[in-house]
Amino acid sequence: RFLSSEYNRTEEFVSKYIDFDLVSKLYDPVDKKEEILLVGDPYRWIILVLLIVFSIVVVHNSQNKLRRNKSPEDIPHWLLNIWTILFSMVLGFYVGGAFPEIIDFLSPIGTLFFNYLLFCGLPILFCVVTLNFLKLIERSDGARFIKRFAMVMIFFFVIGAAIGLLTALVLKPGVGIPIEAQEALVSSMRETDPYEEVELSAGSIIWALPSNMIGNSVVKAFSENRTLTIVFFSIIFAFAVRYIQSSKRTGIVNSVETINDAFLFLFRLSYYVLPIGIFSLMLGQASIFIRDTEVLIALVMLIVCEIVCFIIWFLIGTLLGARKVSLSPKKYLGVIKKPMMLLFALLSSVAVIPEAVKTCEKSEQFNDENQKGVIPLLLVMFQPQTVSLFVVVAIFNMQLLGKSLNAGDYLYIMFSSIIAVFASIGVPSPLDLFTISMVVLPFNIPPTQVIFFLLPWMYTGRRLDTLAMATNDFAVVQFFRKKQTKNSDSEAL
Repeated sequence: RFLSSEYNRTEEFVSKYIDFDLVSKLYDPVDKKEEILLVGDPYRWIILVLLIVFSIVVVHNSQNKLRRNKSPEDIPHWLLNIWTILFSMVLGFYVGGAFPEIIDFLSPIGTLFFNYLLFCGLPILFCVVTLNFLKLIERSDGARFIKRFAMVMIFFFVIGAAIGLLTALVLKPGVGIPIEAQEALVSSMRETDPYEEVELSAGSIIWALPSNMIGNSVVKAFSENRTLTIVFFSIIFAFAVRYIQSSKRTGIVNSVETINDAFLFLFRLSYYVLPIGIFSLMLGQASIFIRDTEVLIALVMLIVCEIVCFIIWFLIGTLLGARKVSLSPKKYLGVIKKPMMLLFALLSSVAVIPEAVKTCEKSEQFNDENQKGVIPLLLVMFQPQTVSLFVVVAIFNMQLLGKSLNAGDYLYIMFSSIIAVFASIGVPSPLDLFTISMVVLPFNIPPTQVIFFLLPWMYTGRRLDTLAMATNDFAVVQFFRKKQTKNSDSEAL
């Protein structure tokens, strides 16, 4: 509309490079016609009733089994049962496809749920990072241990990013999606308001992360959900607290712990509406995938990629650990079997720490003061397999939307995924998923779109990841075995 007949040559030039038809499709009003995407009446109602009845039976039987095998205080509320969460996902996916007329009415519940998690979770993120870093500084007392620990973490996190990148590029889970499906995906994201898309190149990648890390306002960082800025502020705040007067430091630490406990209480309240929140989040996206079988196939391929990453990390942890302790892989797994299975069952690194330390004390291969001190830190902080997961899911979303990526883009995805996983350390699930926002926002992809793909794996396949986590933790702890010298790398621990 800004071109007149006097600029015909300019209009002709611009038309060569801009597909106005495609742009108009993406920015025309969305067709609000209600259509049933799966089955018609009365079968859609019959299937819905059957799904609800089946889910009730499964959850009821699961709760009864827990009552027989656990003490009353260890039995979770039925809303927190893993089967309740799984069926919430399934029902949300089905209802979104079979009853599109109710999506606009119910999907805002998912937005409210998402916002509440951020409302409570960002203060938790600040408190957890501050307290963890402060404890690490006070415990270590020497720079050599911190240097060794940081080098090991960064090395394996970079390996994790490379594994995720190669898996996504070789298997290409999001490639081959029809243009119509890509248009539908872009249209579904149009009403979101992510950060402005930025131009990334091999040159600008050096300054991309520092620019996002150091903001001009702490308040703005919290209001705009800039997790990377919050993490950076937490780290420098922890260093500042470490070097102030001892009496004042104690008061600050107690205050931060109190704030953390308060927001954790508020955050845990969301667990009781977690099934409803997941159901609502699934509603708005389900119709896109049911509309085109190619997108469903891509979703299956994404799960295959995630399983491949798990297998690679399980083999790395098992083979490296067995070699470091001079045992066969079978015997190595036998030594760490109990903490590994506890982590698989409880999905809590903190809950497994006592058993992990006990395993170190009982096993000759791990009975070392440094190893017993480092294993709790590794259980909480060492998550290279999550870096692989973030990279795979981020690239999958780019492929799904037909975005072309260059070397600078891949570098940004790899290193921002590493920072995102660092930011998620110590953060309760599912809040830890939201740190992936710093990976995808520069590509104009809203975090809710990416979290939609992460949720199925995080609530199902995440248990598999814990097996790889345990093998990796007990393998890497060998790098901190006390040396028979006066100046051990980890002596201060």
